[in-house]
Amino acid sequence: MTKSFNGNSVFCLPRFGEIQNSGQLSMNNQIPSILSANSLRWLVSVTYLNYLAQIPYYFHYYFSSTHPLPAIRATLLLGFTLIWFLTGVFGYQRGKSWGFRILISYLFVEALFYLLTIVSGTFLAQLRNHPLIIDVIFVIGYISGLTATYYLFRIIKFKRIAAHTTNYPF
Repeated sequence: MTKSFNGNSVFCLPRFGEIQNSGQLSMNNQIPSILSANSLRWLVSVTYLNYLAQIPYYFHYYFSSTHPLPAIRATLLLGFTLIWFLTGVFGYQRGKSWGFRILISYLFVEALFYLLTIVSGTFLAQLRNHPLIIDVIFVIGYISGLTATYYLFRIIKFKRIAAHTTNYPF
């Protein structure tokens, strides 16, 4: 079900208790769902920032006159993960079940990566004795991991709600 919100057509969920007896959704007081472009804006922004932060990270740790370009394997891996993320976001925003699965898998892997970094104590070493720019890059990474975790649970929760209230294709 779609509704206009701030000039954009978005999928909507009812507020708590607004499902009519006929099983149809009430058009009153609907809020934009997680499927709207606005609701994924924070996730996409933080993820892009995390990818952009890899540029100064590379220059600080790996760039030299004898090694001016990043390793091909590292570049391909970073590019693959960005394509993985973007494919999931675009498919999910279009209501495709494969988009949901791809986005959830990306968010799960990112959340797991940062969780393991925190549990293993590696993050403590990362936040010591570095230049300020590297500390900022590490903090951006952890914010990205927290954002991925939040959206992972939010999207799964939305799927469960949508399964009980609409004919959404997941």
